[in-house]
Amino acid sequence: MAKIPIYLPIPTEDLASCVSCGLCLPHCPTYRVTQEESASPRGRIALMKQAYQEGAVDEAFVEFIDTCIQCRGCETACPAGVQFGSMMETTRESLATQTRYQPWWARLGYRVLGWKKALRVGSALIALLQRLHLTPKRLGLPRIPIFQRPLVPSGDDVWLFTGCVMDAWMRDTHRAVQRVLESTGVGVAFPDKRASCCGALHVHAGLAPEARRLALRTMESFPGTAPILVDSAGCGAQLKDYGHLLDTDTARKFS
Repeated sequence: MAKIPIYLPIPTEDLASCVSCGLCLPHCPTYRVTQEESASPRGRIALMKQAYQEGAVDEAFVEFIDTCIQCRGCETACPAGVQFGSMMETTRESLATQTRYQPWWARLGYRVLGWKKALRVGSALIALLQRLHLTPKRLGLPRIPIFQRPLVPSGDDVWLFTGCVMDAWMRDTHRAVQRVLESTGVGVAFPDKRASCCGALHVHAGLAPEARRLALRTMESFPGTAPILVDSAGCGAQLKDYGHLLDTDTARKFS
């Protein structure tokens, strides 16, 4: 199997932090399903060490790195405090910038997530195909609405982050959260179009430059000091990680 030259800029102390105790294994979804050592957190770290030392990877390496869902369940179980998520992000970014890990059509798809209008049009098309029973069931897509009523702000006590896919496919969740907040006398504001996507999926795909661009746009769309409410776990985790992603005092304060 051909080797692909690559450089992984992961600090050696991070690579050495895993003691291979195995306490993470029961918490790793991909290991529980496959029972393959290389599909576990410690197995993937071992692959990273090998790639760091050899300066090259093969297709098997890419496959095992790609199948990680980055849930970070291993981090809460790790007694050594291994920052697995950070190492995985660095590895995928290296793959995306130095190899063909993300083809052009995938990059285009991720780019669309930051374009509200394009995402709405694409979602409406998928919704229409669903009504015609032309979407494969194996995709596991929820029933996507063809038309979404706009969200109407009711005050400025709290911001409600809407995101990309969450807003295009499950806006009723935002509307339900807004009703709950308003029932307690809280006025809800929504960010402008700059907060089109938090960038979480881009980070997971190794497209860090695009994720940083989206993060800066999102931060700019929340003026003032009102708290920011997020009803999507992935988006909330990403907004809280902007300090790490952008590495600026402003981003750390925002997070």
